[in-house]
Amino acid sequence: MRRMSLRAGVLGLLVACGQTPTIVQPPTFERPGDVAFTCFDTVERSLVPLITCTGVTGTEDDRYSLTALVTQTASGEVAAVDLRTNQVLDADRRVPGFTFVRVGEFPTDLVVPPNDPGVSYVAAFGSRRVEYYATARFRPDVDAPAIPIEQEGAVSLGFGPVDLALSADGASLFAALPRAGAIARLTVEADGTLAESFEMVDLDPTIVPAAPPASGTTYQRVCMDGAVADARVRTPNETRDLEIAFGDAPEPHRLLVDGDMLLVADGSRPLIHRFRIAEPLEPLPPIMTGVPVLDLVATPEVPSTTNPAETGTARFLYAIDATDHSVLVVDYLEGSPSFGAVLPVQIGDGDPDRLRLLSDARTLEVMTPGFPGDVCTIDAAGATSVDPSTVTPGHLRGVFLAVGTSDGLIQLIDVHDLNATCRGGLNCTNPADERDGQVFVRRHVARRATFITESLGVIGTPSFSLAGAPGRLEPDGSTGGDHGLQVIDCPAFMGPIFPAGSTEPVVCGILEPWSARAERWSGTYEGAIPAARTGRARVEGDRIIFPGANLCARGVLGREDVAASMLTEQDPEFGYLGDQVVVTSDPPSSRAEACAVYVLDEELGTREQTLRIPVLAAGPEELRVPPDHPALGELARCYPSLFAAEIQTLGAFTVVGATSGFEHRVVTNEEGACRIDVVGQPYDASDPATHRNGRAFLGRPYSNPHVAFTMRDLEEPFAVGAGLESELSFSLGNVPPVLVADPGLRARGRRPVILERVVFSAVDQNLYAVDSNSDGFVQFALDPLQVERTFE
Repeated sequence: MRRMSLRAGVLGLLVACGQTPTIVQPPTFERPGDVAFTCFDTVERSLVPLITCTGVTGTEDDRYSLTALVTQTASGEVAAVDLRTNQVLDADRRVPGFTFVRVGEFPTDLVVPPNDPGVSYVAAFGSRRVEYYATARFRPDVDAPAIPIEQEGAVSLGFGPVDLALSADGASLFAALPRAGAIARLTVEADGTLAESFEMVDLDPTIVPAAPPASGTTYQRVCMDGAVADARVRTPNETRDLEIAFGDAPEPHRLLVDGDMLLVADGSRPLIHRFRIAEPLEPLPPIMTGVPVLDLVATPEVPSTTNPAETGTARFLYAIDATDHSVLVVDYLEGSPSFGAVLPVQIGDGDPDRLRLLSDARTLEVMTPGFPGDVCTIDAAGATSVDPSTVTPGHLRGVFLAVGTSDGLIQLIDVHDLNATCRGGLNCTNPADERDGQVFVRRHVARRATFITESLGVIGTPSFSLAGAPGRLEPDGSTGGDHGLQVIDCPAFMGPIFPAGSTEPVVCGILEPWSARAERWSGTYEGAIPAARTGRARVEGDRIIFPGANLCARGVLGREDVAASMLTEQDPEFGYLGDQVVVTSDPPSSRAEACAVYVLDEELGTREQTLRIPVLAAGPEELRVPPDHPALGELARCYPSLFAAEIQTLGAFTVVGATSGFEHRVVTNEEGACRIDVVGQPYDASDPATHRNGRAFLGRPYSNPHVAFTMRDLEEPFAVGAGLESELSFSLGNVPPVLVADPGLRARGRRPVILERVVFSAVDQNLYAVDSNSDGFVQFALDPLQVERTFE
């Protein structure tokens, strides 16, 4: 599977740290894992329903104090953090030193009932039980605990619970037991304690047909002159061949209570289990994700478009794919014709049914700052219904997905931006902020971190060298000689990038930032195919062996492979003569004198001759070459044992992106031969995302998922197999970075982060990150996005 990366510019624009955060130094946390919230009345000295803390500002003027309870997985404790006074609370002042509350071994989850917070529940994985405590134990300044210490207890389950979920009425507590392949349903008594007996609920592992996705409306706000707004709807899995081994038994990981529904993420089977919470639980048809999932979250119901006049709504469920830690999106609107379907959300290159992320996902959270609320309105003069200074990429008001990734960042994804209707001005004219004239906001796509003040395009001037002599590529594609580029009609969804805005461009590219990327591109005549090389090549008859090279995965093709791939004239590889093997090492010392023409002249950096052999057919580790080719005899004469070799294109330019690499559709077929996958990855002229081709030919339009150009057709073409040095080179830039929050940034530098949980608190409208690596607990404000406090 392919997962694309958008790292360009991220490290320079971590806008979540626009201010120096308050660092609170408590007693050392020991690998915090989860967080839950409760509300404390500082006047009555009592715990009150969580909603009472709505609107707290976290200052000493507040009567109510939001308290975070943080599990310590290494020490088997729960720490309490007073977010009003910035203090970590001492659980028992009678004990010398500073103490937290000791709970079971390896606590994996913690639940505090939002409406009746007197008793809290802890999933103790190591102790294989669910424990319950008076919440006052974590806040010793509470006057009257809901239950005395002697009534605290535990329910042994026989298997370690990894997650807990409380029913909406507070009467049932559910525990996920992956090693049992089941969930446990525990009864909550009237006083908050747990009944000793519990119900073990089996999960049905049966795979049923998946719901087909329906073409829906596009939620986006685009304001940009000359931009191509990419609104394609692509079919999930159309470019991916999923070969996944499922487990035989279910493996519940994460639980989600949604009203009267219970959803169970299965890390072994390709589905999400569903139950209606009743007596007994009522199994419902599962959501077929096609892959096992580790985590899941659901959005509230949101408008289906950015047009306030339209009344359609949508709802989505996000889940982490257990096989590659990508994130998929499911239609979760009851009554929708495609309810339960995995949706096509990817724009441009990449897997069509996955979000484009910086790196692998570890944890998910849906944020709703200011939602529900009024959408921003703007008049012709640029006056907005909200403070115009808050209508920026860094101010989050609406519904957003927070994805904690493996590199320790929290990436923000747009779902419903209440300010989007004001971005770019009324009808994309006269924006409230003059920097906001170019706008790209789209649902399920990474939010941009900055205003877009420069158009995407080529940075500097492209170059076109010939025989090692550098040449400047002029706006008309010429270089002062016959070679260069010629004017091209840009493919659908691309626009001119050199010259920018030209009606006669010679280089086209994806203009909108949802799929554009900043990188350097090079096209080298008969250049090396990246990674298709070895230092241990050997000859066996008419075959050259590349041990462990995986040549089909690198995109290598022989002449017969192209002919056997059943191409049409539309396919970009049609008529290709196959690649060539090029020897890159010197003969051994015993043959150096007799084979001096193949020895590298260190002063000149060249060889008098280079052995080149065309490829007839390729496999993963071997190449069949013409048995009567003269170079094969020279190989036997001058290289009697192992030699270094690489694969180069033949009579074509090898096009490589610094990030994208060498695009191709080559796979290994059942017979072990390299073939172009025209069935699983069909070429569609109208969709650049399908243009996976790294070979450009003279006079033939070339395009890949990112750029397009045409090499000039020469009266005297470059000699095939001559080793001519010719290279086109240009760099794309001005791609706005994505918006991320970085829990690892400190005043003294960045610390490595392992994100365990990312949690949004609706009562104070803040985002919290739990970092087990630096033992940190970080609070982020969202309007604007910035670090508020860090406990470590």
